[in-house]
Amino acid sequence: MRQIKENPALRFTNEFIGLLVLVLPLYTGLQDYRFIAKNKFITLCALTVIYLVGCAILCLRTHKLPHLTTKPKAALIALGCYVAAVVVSTAVSPYRGKAIVGVSRYEGLISVLIYVLICFAVYLFGKPKSWMMYAMGLSSLAISLVALMQFSGRNPLSLYPNGLNYYDAGSAYEGAYISTIGNADVAGAWLALSIPILLFYIVLVKKDMWRFFLILPLGTSILTWYRLDVTASILGVTVGCVAVIPFLMKSTRKKIALLLVYAILFVAAMIALYFVDFKSGMLYEAHAILHGRVADNFGASRIWVWQETWKIAKDHLFFGTGPDVLALYGAEHVAYNSMLDINVVVTIDVAHNLLLNILAQHGILALISCIAFSVFVFIDWVKKAPYNVTAAVCGAGAMCYFIQAMFSMESCTVTPILMIALALILQEES
Repeated sequence: MRQIKENPALRFTNEFIGLLVLVLPLYTGLQDYRFIAKNKFITLCALTVIYLVGCAILCLRTHKLPHLTTKPKAALIALGCYVAAVVVSTAVSPYRGKAIVGVSRYEGLISVLIYVLICFAVYLFGKPKSWMMYAMGLSSLAISLVALMQFSGRNPLSLYPNGLNYYDAGSAYEGAYISTIGNADVAGAWLALSIPILLFYIVLVKKDMWRFFLILPLGTSILTWYRLDVTASILGVTVGCVAVIPFLMKSTRKKIALLLVYAILFVAAMIALYFVDFKSGMLYEAHAILHGRVADNFGASRIWVWQETWKIAKDHLFFGTGPDVLALYGAEHVAYNSMLDINVVVTIDVAHNLLLNILAQHGILALISCIAFSVFVFIDWVKKAPYNVTAAVCGAGAMCYFIQAMFSMESCTVTPILMIALALILQEES
């Protein structure tokens, strides 16, 4: 109790974490999927305002200001440089007015500022508690149950308008939406973050005798992940969970030996992909790329999206276009929709690659800062993971998330939870 009186922000930061984990993924508003992104953004802003006002009230009541309990690390300095670069990118953008909120996905300057605020606040004042895992488990269970009902053709919460359902995606309406998350790619990002966190918590935190209750939300999440079949999320979870294992080992010799085994298996897989000609799907596309045959429609037109985004990035190299205004640059592509047997027009509003998206919209200075931040966090995680279960669990989720993010997009629904995980990795004591 004495520590709380000395630092009022400690009292409210953990409650803020709980609200983000529980409310942000589950709250959809009173409208259908057409408005869910807007409702999520409003919810994030409201929770942030509540946190800041709550801290201010506690400071006034205790007559003490929050003070730093530790010095900012190099990672946080890099993060500060990143947000400064995004502010400059917004200021010099020809669409600066729209870049504040964002044009298509509410990933404008306000969201970026909130993400950075969350990371700093949790690093400086947050304390990891076991109840946070059960809050994530509860959110994951609710999300999965709603999704599984939607997979059965039902419409719980009436999120699909006009009597539609999940299987009308791509025919009666554009895109795919699932559960209380919304966009299927964003749901895949949530699963890529939450599944490894739940899994490694159950495996590693042996002192928590109640952890096996998390098997239920973990199981339903895995079933949802399998049924959803988002390629980026599949790659993120499978590759990420396997890649994490060596870094959890205390023995350097065993760690190196396992990494060598991984390297051998990777080379063998590449050789197999080169010689085995698959007929369709992701493996066929990988086989074709290894033979130098690259088509614009590979990866659900990701190849074309990356090419066009790179062209835009080269024209706005230093400061980018401004956050979340890529859709205003009008890059369009005609792609074949196999479900409808017609050609459809695809418009770029996000790069579907985290690094390329930052380069195109925020500029190269922001990209360098973001890469530096990620490298510092990774180094910190490698040092702590064998001995610090909080760092190990959070790092597992971050690893899987970043792998899927190379083929997906950011969202104000999932990124705040990621920033909590990264901040907990950086803390001196967890």
